Amino acid sequence: MRDIPEEVNIGWLKVKLREQKEVTEEWLLCGDRVMSLLANDKKPVLLLIDEFPIMMWSILKRSHEEAEQLLRWFRTVRIAPGTKTRFVIGGSINLISTLDLHGLVDTVNDLKIIRMKSFDENTAKRFVERIFASKQMNLKPAVRKTILECVGTPIPYLLAVLLTAIFNRQRGKDRPVSVHDVKIAFEEDLLGGATSAVFRHYRSRIGDYYPDEEGRAAKSILGILSRAEQAVKKGTLYQTYLTICGLTHSENSLESFSQLMCKLENDFYIRVRDETCEFYSRVLKLWWRAKYGFQGE
Repeated sequence: MRDIPEEVNIGWLKVKLREQKEVTEEWLLCGDRVMSLLANDKKPVLLLIDEFPIMMWSILKRSHEEAEQLLRWFRTVRIAPGTKTRFVIGGSINLISTLDLHGLVDTVNDLKIIRMKSFDENTAKRFVERIFASKQMNLKPAVRKTILECVGTPIPYLLAVLLTAIFNRQRGKDRPVSVHDVKIAFEEDLLGGATSAVFRHYRSRIGDYYPDEEGRAAKSILGILSRAEQAVKKGTLYQTYLTICGLTHSENSLESFSQLMCKLENDFYIRVRDETCEFYSRVLKLWWRAKYGFQGE
């Protein structure tokens, strides 16, 4: 742990830490102290913990024993009788598959999983309309349609990134946004310019959280999907997986492949439908094709 604060302030609750090493060396005592203070207070508390899976992955690489101790303590805290504290745990990688790989999935079997979905069509339309209204800018129906067509699956984050690129290009222009403006912002900024850096996280986290052959197979599969005009059969991708990993067909090979595909789906790389697979996001697919589409040959 780095940059440990001298005190933790949770609204009306303040916990003083005597020294930095107190947290790193005696985290269990510190955690029990905080939860005891919360339990004795009359007000209910909602604690938000973001990127919890990444934290656990980092701990697991260092010490399986320490990770298991933390997870089992945290589960005990969550299900403690009479507790008024509730937790929302977020992450950009899948917690279940991360823990399942290390035989620790039972430590989170009390959690309710909520998968963040993309907007539906009507919500996406209203989102674009309200953003334009907040900027006091005129929005033509054709422009709205082009924005949604460019993004494909209306993922809120990607919509926001494209809209930001569009508005940045409109600075100093005394005219409404045109269809051409949208296409230029999409192609030059979202796919090819500085804004495209938002997708590098999708690429780099494969190297970080998909170890060894699993990572190589994931990159090859995504390369194939990025070049495909239509969804690809899982059987075709399974053959790629066997080749990349140097395996032959067996129950264990099929199980490992299924776990990889589940992981890619849960991490929002792909969508699986009727035994076929495709990229979850049109934008990510186009970016991947341009940057790494050669992989998977």
